[in-house]
Amino acid sequence: SAILIMTAALETSTKTHISEIAPDCSWLMESIASPPIFKILKDYIPRLHKERGTDMDFWDGAKPLLKVIQRLVEVRNKVAHTGKIPKLVEPLDDYLLAVNDILYVLDALKGYEWAKSLVSRPVAHSLGWPESKHHVMTITIKHG
Repeated sequence: SAILIMTAALETSTKTHISEIAPDCSWLMESIASPPIFKILKDYIPRLHKERGTDMDFWDGAKPLLKVIQRLVEVRNKVAHTGKIPKLVEPLDDYLLAVNDILYVLDALKGYEWAKSLVSRPVAHSLGWPESKHHVMTITIKHG
């Protein structure tokens, strides 16, 4: 269920981001099936922001992060269509961290500078952003 939930959060947040940045596109986000979320993040988000005057020179640094997102969506599709969890390329926590990072990147693109300090250190480094002073921690509780 974590795979389905985190992917739904990613897709919902990305569509919300587009609707906020380009309100004239919001009806599209609500009314029709969208292209794959990886394609939206890779191609449409930078294009949308460039058209609105946002400097997107850092976006090439997001490629490793977007590859993880692409693999997450592939895993989600297999789970949703077969009901079986395929072998994960990355640990589940890595997918969760990637979604977390993308959500903060989308916040930063909306002008929330504080969000840059909350992305993981590797992502901040690859985007050319200042290294975070915050430490992200994931706690796993196992029963049995």
